[in-house]
Amino acid sequence: MAGGDPGEVEAAKRALKAAAIGYGLAILAPVFVTVLQGIVGADDGGGGQ
Repeated sequence: MAGGDPGEVEAAKRALKAAAIGYGLAILAPVFVTVLQGIVGADDGGGGQ
């Protein structure tokens, strides 16, 4: 697709790297939320009696 253009190859590599980071963050998001809830002391919203 890049036709051998080094600039286009580098742009494609950057795009793939950014996409991989984005997918990784999306997969790990529930873990981050759980950790942050533990840090700030948020409860699970269960009403706690």
